[in-house]
Amino acid sequence: MPPACRLEISSTRPAASQGGLRTIRTSLFANDEENTDGLATRAGVFAGTGFTFRNNNSQLRLMLSYFPKRCDRRCSAASLAVGLKTTPSCSTSIGSRPSTPMPKRW
Repeated sequence: MPPACRLEISSTRPAASQGGLRTIRTSLFANDEENTDGLATRAGVFAGTGFTFRNNNSQLRLMLSYFPKRCDRRCSAASLAVGLKTTPSCSTSIGSRPSTPMPKRW
């Protein structure tokens, strides 16, 4: 099996001094996986912050991502490697009522 490394650090704190906020969650995640030839296939660094509001448990999430140069994870032979460029990205998402369970009927 190819080597893999994963690190995740997360912190949640109450936001009592911040008006309208219930909690603030900060996380840092790093991942590195290689194929049998030692080429990076699934690698990246991600940092995010989430804010949960008091009114209806809605959330605002901000995420920064960085994917270094890597090869297509489906390839295993260096001669067939498809290179993928370095890719930085950022995202914002809004959610509502995260504590509500999913419906049991499909």
